Amino acid sequence: MNKQIYFFLTLIIVVLLTACQQSAAPTAQPVDTKATIDAAIAATENAKIAMQAQIDAAVNATATANALVVPTPSATPVVVTATPAPTTAPSVAPTAIPEDTVATMTEDELAALIDEAVAEAYASSAAYSDAANAATADGTVTQEEVQSANVYYVDAEAAIEYADELLQLYHDLYGDLAYDAIDELDQIDQDLQALTDAVLQLNDTMAQIEALIEDGMTITADDLDDLVATAQLISEYVAEYPVDYQAWQNAYQTAQENRINTVTAIAPTEIAAEPAAALQQLVQFSQTGQAAMEDYHLTADELNALAQQGANAAASLNATNIPQLQELSGIINDVTQRLAYGDLSQAQAGIAQLSSAMGALQNLPGLQGVTIPTMPDVSITVPSSGMPTIPHRKR
Repeated sequence: MNKQIYFFLTLIIVVLLTACQQSAAPTAQPVDTKATIDAAIAATENAKIAMQAQIDAAVNATATANALVVPTPSATPVVVTATPAPTTAPSVAPTAIPEDTVATMTEDELAALIDEAVAEAYASSAAYSDAANAATADGTVTQEEVQSANVYYVDAEAAIEYADELLQLYHDLYGDLAYDAIDELDQIDQDLQALTDAVLQLNDTMAQIEALIEDGMTITADDLDDLVATAQLISEYVAEYPVDYQAWQNAYQTAQENRINTVTAIAPTEIAAEPAAALQQLVQFSQTGQAAMEDYHLTADELNALAQQGANAAASLNATNIPQLQELSGIINDVTQRLAYGDLSQAQAGIAQLSSAMGALQNLPGLQGVTIPTMPDVSITVPSSGMPTIPHRKR
């Protein structure tokens, strides 16, 4: 009997201790599943709304074409890295990029091509310099080493020629428009000429050494010193290039931004009192713009004159209070900004858009009895002659 009492007492104590431990443990809060789901749904819907707003904004911006979004070029310093020697000479015969490609190329796109081409010219020259140094590492030069280094020379020569052609093309197309950046571009050109001279000198030294080998004559220490000295000169030019590259990038971007800001800030000097006179100003702007772009060469004076005519025409069209004419003022502003940005192809397309819109104005309210002037014939074509081409290196 006592054992049974002892057993029940022990059992009661265990139960009480267990209950105490459970009551001391923190009570887990029940998960509100519905609230969590509702929050997730709400977040998803908000994301959809935000995305749709972005899409609508992009569509509206594209459809109206009333604002020019100018990308900001990245002024990233060029890192010149020598590449391993190819086993065979690359194919570097230049071929011309079609004229219509040049015609639709923006100033930014041409500048990017220049940056890439000049960086490649320095990289190829550095590889040639490294090959020459490697050939002299054991205190002599073999004919096989000369021939191997010559592969680098062929590549460097073609890369330099290609970069030089692009620099000249920029001068031809934008030299009178981006004059604030031409000095820095000329410095790039001078650096490239110095690099060319050093590469040619190294090639001459290599040729002299190869002639000695073929004649069975001894290659002297002076011959090797000349080779190493010229290779070192090339390496120094390669190391100095990023400084001038950055100066060109800064000047180019600043000149472009200044042009855009200048034409945007031009105020109208003549606002027409009647819709017919406003339309005549529009025709004058289109005619002047078409004439300025016929040779795909825009000067600063031509840009400023167009910007003033555009400001007058846009203000006059806005003053008519006729919505359809006010929409045309936005296209005018877009054309002016694209010209300042160096996008002649899209500027010409804007003038074509103005010409097309004029044909639908005859029966608009507020224009009854107004003679709609004839717009100039606008066709986006490339001149049959005088248009520069871009050589393209094949590899």
